[in-house]
Amino acid sequence: MKKAIFKGQILGILILLCSCGEKAEIAQKNEESKAAEVNAGAPTPENLTCQVELHDANLEVILDGSVKLQVLAEGFEIAEGPVWIPSMKTLLFSDVKGNKIHQWSEEKGSDVFLSPGGHTGRVPFFEGGVLGSNGLALDTAGNLIICQHGDRRLAKLAFDNITQEGLSTLTATYEGKRFNSPNDLTIAANGDIYFTDPPYGHCDFANSVPGEGMVFVDDK
Repeated sequence: MKKAIFKGQILGILILLCSCGEKAEIAQKNEESKAAEVNAGAPTPENLTCQVELHDANLEVILDGSVKLQVLAEGFEIAEGPVWIPSMKTLLFSDVKGNKIHQWSEEKGSDVFLSPGGHTGRVPFFEGGVLGSNGLALDTAGNLIICQHGDRRLAKLAFDNITQEGLSTLTATYEGKRFNSPNDLTIAANGDIYFTDPPYGHCDFANSVPGEGMVFVDDK
């Protein structure tokens, strides 16, 4: 009798577990169904529509307000620093957290251009610091100038040697102290370079340029 009762208890438990499992599965499907209904109306890259608003009539000279925005590539952590390379008909941009420089062209789509893009291991890495490159620009000679967070410098890359060995240091210190994390830049018509240098997590205060500001590099 005890043996029969024991079997019955096990059978009852199994039935209860199966019942609970079925209810849980039904509840999960209901939640997924509700989520699908909510997300059905949410915009996706395929159906996303955006409108360009021009708040200054002067912009109409360089920008068509009726233009439709298009998603060219996805899957990046923080995409910044875009620069167009006319000779290659290619857009370069940084994935700051991904530590890569990517390229996009209408013919080939998106691909990695240079990896690593900002931290190559030439200087110590500080926990919490941002590794990748950010601002990109072309100098007057057609070289790519890269603001490298991780290597804490402005680097130069010629397009005839797109490798880590092709990178050279344009500037990395000021008055004997290393830059914090060069971020954005612009290059004047005469070749002079201006770039910002915020301390994005590189807490090496004893050996870094104090504070944050804009730095000027004379091309002459």
